[in-house]
Amino acid sequence: VIGVDNSTFPNNTMTNVTELHLVYNGSLFSVPLNNSYTCASVAPLSLNGTTTPTTNATVPGKLTVANVHVQAFGKKNETTFRTSMDCASSETPDIVPIVVGLVLAGLVV
Repeated sequence: VIGVDNSTFPNNTMTNVTELHLVYNGSLFSVPLNNSYTCASVAPLSLNGTTTPTTNATVPGKLTVANVHVQAFGKKNETTFRTSMDCASSETPDIVPIVVGLVLAGLVV
């Protein structure tokens, strides 16, 4: 929930709107239990928004995140992240480096 006023949104044309509710309806990542997730690349997220009080206004939004490191289900006094799953490593299937290596080995022979 974002408060709407002229200091937050200098070019605000929404009259009688005090709050903006933005929601992301999607899945960002999946990580095995007892792992954390890290991603340095930029990821834009499309958001759907509504205004309060209700004015029947639908407001699209976009949130760009980068350099993310998150972990769910940590212990209360835990101060470090558990083993990290990186987004860059999850984008390339394991078979790709194997095939490239085999092709290069075949060229050498």
